[in-house]
Amino acid sequence: MATFDAVYLRVEKVPDDSFFEDLSKKTRIFNVLTFGDPIIARWTEGMPWIQIQGVDDPDSSQLGQRLSQQYMTDSIVFCVQTVVDAFAYWHFRNGRELRCLIFGCKKEGCWETARGEPDDWEDAILFNQEDFNRYYKDDGSERFKEARKIFEGKKIVLGKSYPRFSVLEIGQRLGLPGFDYSKPWSIECELPR
Repeated sequence: MATFDAVYLRVEKVPDDSFFEDLSKKTRIFNVLTFGDPIIARWTEGMPWIQIQGVDDPDSSQLGQRLSQQYMTDSIVFCVQTVVDAFAYWHFRNGRELRCLIFGCKKEGCWETARGEPDDWEDAILFNQEDFNRYYKDDGSERFKEARKIFEGKKIVLGKSYPRFSVLEIGQRLGLPGFDYSKPWSIECELPR
């Protein structure tokens, strides 16, 4: 994977044709912004999220906020560029931004934004002792001491490279479709323009 942008919309029931027709209407303005690429909606049975893919960042965060507000539910926006280790994450509830995390998008390898209160997954993924031990060896260096201080404070510090993370682990922890390869898509459709 080199670039991946997706919006995840929490759904309370199995989506049907009328849901996808309504979703198509609500994403139509974003179809214009994709330069002809289709917007694809996918759902996996047993998962409470629909994946909407095909809208590029920064428009994906606007779409996530808009759909969260229109459906009065949660949405998660993932924008990842694995070649340069860049990551952007938004969590909206009823159209209100709860959390925004941006790592390495403008300045490679460091935290740029951390707005809102930490989401439930952050402690287990970002401040995991096993991962800390894998990334950092106690060599007495200032780099190690600084990373240890950030780790123990369990708070993202802008401009720093720690904590490190795995986007795959984040997606799996949140139960987002597409991150559990053992579960195929139950529904996959191109949203009509």
